[in-house]
Amino acid sequence: MTRKLIVFSIIAMLVLTACDQTASTSGTPQAWIDDPLDGMRLPLEPYLITLHSSDSVGITNMEVSINGVELDPIPNPNSEILLVHLTQKWEPPAPGRYVIRARAQNTTGAWSTEDIVSVIVEDISTPTPVITVTPTLTPTFTLTPTQVPSTTSSPTPVPQTGVAGPPTF
Repeated sequence: MTRKLIVFSIIAMLVLTACDQTASTSGTPQAWIDDPLDGMRLPLEPYLITLHSSDSVGITNMEVSINGVELDPIPNPNSEILLVHLTQKWEPPAPGRYVIRARAQNTTGAWSTEDIVSVIVEDISTPTPVITVTPTLTPTFTLTPTQVPSTTSSPTPVPQTGVAGPPTF
């Protein structure tokens, strides 16, 4: 178990190091959309878009546009953080195909390139369960009186065995 944890930690450090080097050597911020993914089908209901951005000097805000219409900018409450996780609530107005674009701005005013995903919003309604009551037959019992024969029996005499006593006159 400890060996697996050490290997996982090393891989995580390498990945984070690679992310930091990409942002710092490029000189521009990076932005990406984590959710929804490109090609997803979404229900026609409010959806929380999940975004990330990174830069070696810090991120001040992110912008999201859907089909060319900008949503409210998302300010980063702490621009000193180099890897930022932000969310944006979106309420699709109707079913259809939507193109979501996101970009980030760093503390020097430079903008990242846009990350773009395309999603399809469907009018998926939650089915309402229908309960159908089917009448069931309740078994009925009819009691019919029957006559029980009555017999009188007399006891059968038990034969006696043994020696008889003197006759009585």
